[in-house]
Amino acid sequence: MNEKIDIHRIEKGYNSAKEKLEQNNSIIPVNKELIFKFLYDCELGKTIKGKAKTKIGKSRLLKYLLILNKYPELWKFFYFHLF
Repeated sequence: MNEKIDIHRIEKGYNSAKEKLEQNNSIIPVNKELIFKFLYDCELGKTIKGKAKTKIGKSRLLKYLLILNKYPELWKFFYFHLF
């Protein structure tokens, strides 16, 4: 009975944004994998090496996901210029 009520539907929005990223063809698969790995690590609390683990909440993850999904042309630029 200690379950929180999600009145802003953050969980639903987060899952929806992940599905949209999966279906987005303008981001190359390697970058999609990097984004999903980043999100997974944030959920687990792998945010700072050598320090205390801090899990990132769904609302912050949703914000990160929307920002990363908004500019796919930057992902192509970074991938081809960094690797």
